[in-house]
Amino acid sequence: MRKLSFLLLLASLEPLLASTEADNSCAEAEKAGVTVYRIKEIAHTTHSLTVEDVRFFFDENFPIENTIPTANQDLSGEERLLPYAPSIPSEYGFPSGRSFDFILQNNDDITDFMIGGMTTLEKIGHATHMHEMWHMISKKYRQLNNETIDIDKVCPCLEDEENNGILEALDHFATLAKAGMSEVTADDMDEIDDVKEVDNTIDENAVDEEELEEPIENNIVKREALKA
Repeated sequence: MRKLSFLLLLASLEPLLASTEADNSCAEAEKAGVTVYRIKEIAHTTHSLTVEDVRFFFDENFPIENTIPTANQDLSGEERLLPYAPSIPSEYGFPSGRSFDFILQNNDDITDFMIGGMTTLEKIGHATHMHEMWHMISKKYRQLNNETIDIDKVCPCLEDEENNGILEALDHFATLAKAGMSEVTADDMDEIDDVKEVDNTIDENAVDEEELEEPIENNIVKREALKA
């Protein structure tokens, strides 16, 4: 139930565009307010989500054992995707402190963590952007009335990540993150050459050498502001 409510919320809040006609499996989800044809964009909202993030912004009782898929922040790992949101404990209680702690402890090699090639400051900027997004979504989350949602009819569309585009979009992001946003090699392109359209949120995270030479205000702040 918690997963359904969370995914339902994220699906309905991704960019405010009118949905097109849904297929039969997602018709009830669309009636419930889901922007069906943009369900895969949930990947942008969940790719770096942790148990502690969900507990802070949405549900303080959210379980450690869960089934919300995320991108593996350890880029040296064999698996690009995780079938769950991981728990990353910290001495800090506030999200910005936890992210600051997590990034400083793991970003000695910028190519093997979170988004390959991004500096520590840029990764902190990205984490701040995600916190702002979750804060915005949390306001709508509190307005959800689960009593008006027909779980049996809405669940199949939202929880079928393998077919509704969520896992595909997560994998696209994780592939680029592991390859390094500043440069996608030929080998990496072999893995994603079937991708016809990459989510704009991924492009906005891209970092090339010219961008790194820009002033901070034209680099991190501007790019993150565009995504907010």
